[in-house]
Amino acid sequence: MRYVITVLLLLFTLCPFALAKRSFSLLSSDPCLEKRTCRKNEEFVCCGPCVEPTCSKPEPDADCTNVCVAGCFCKKNYVRRAIGGSCIWAKKCPRRTQTTKKP
Repeated sequence: MRYVITVLLLLFTLCPFALAKRSFSLLSSDPCLEKRTCRKNEEFVCCGPCVEPTCSKPEPDADCTNVCVAGCFCKKNYVRRAIGGSCIWAKKCPRRTQTTKKP
């Protein structure tokens, strides 16, 4: 009888610690701790912008300054060829032709 009580006490004492440790590891999935593989000319950033520059919009006018996005972003001096496209050297973007409006 003492043996059964001892085993039960051990179970009730140790189980909460084991469960707490397991649930902590499941809940704390910090994206910055994970190893990410990004495409060419990209790097993983824990807190990047919500909108990236593209060839057509080198300076995006997004209103999300307080938003923090984890993911793969273009390296310095690179921009997206198009939204969701590959990162290319900013100076290699196709030149935009300016259209003139006729009266």
